[in-house]
Amino acid sequence: MSHITIVAIQQSTAHVFGVPVMEMTTARRALAVTRPRQVAMFLARELTPRSLPEIGRAFGGRDHTTVMHAIARIGDLVSSDPDLAANVARAREQVLGLSTGEAASLKDFEVPRLDGPLAERDAEITKLAACISRLTARIAAQDAEIAALRAGAKTSPRARACLKCRQPIVSRYPALCDRCRHENRHVSPLAEGIVA
Repeated sequence: MSHITIVAIQQSTAHVFGVPVMEMTTARRALAVTRPRQVAMFLARELTPRSLPEIGRAFGGRDHTTVMHAIARIGDLVSSDPDLAANVARAREQVLGLSTGEAASLKDFEVPRLDGPLAERDAEITKLAACISRLTARIAAQDAEIAALRAGAKTSPRARACLKCRQPIVSRYPALCDRCRHENRHVSPLAEGIVA
C-alpha cells in the first residue's frame, strides 16, 4: 500500500466529511474539523507505511502523540458510532479506489480557491515579506556601521563631553563626568548607556 499518499487520504476524507482540504493542516479545533482530521490520521496510519512523526508533519506539523490520540479516539468511536464508521469506510474506499484508478478523478475533490480573502492574504504576505527583507537589510547595514564605529573607537579615542555639564569626560563612563555622576547617584551606568 505504499502507493497511497497522505495527501490522497486527506483529500478523500475532506470530501467525505464536506470540509475544505486545507482544514486538515490548520490549527482549528472545532469538532467539525478535528473529527475529519482524526479520521484522516487514522487512515494514514492504517493505509500507509509512514511513521507517527511523518503523519504528524503532514497534518500541519503536529506531534506524534497527537496522531496516537487520533488513532485511539477513532478506533474507539468506530465501534460505537455507526455514522462515523460509515464515513470512515467511505473515505477508505475512496482512497483505495483513487489509488487504483476506480474512484472519481481529483477534479471531484475540493481544492482551495485563491480568489477573495485568500488572495488578499497572499498579497498581504508578499508585502510583509518585502518589508521584512528591507528591515533585515537595514539591520545588517546598521550592524556593520556599529561594528565599524566600535573598531574606530578602539583604535582612536574620541573626545567626549559630559551630557549634563559639557565638561570633558575623564570618567570611564561615556555619558556623565565623575562630578555629575557623584551628584546624580541614582543614575546607574546602565541608564547612561553602558552595556558591557
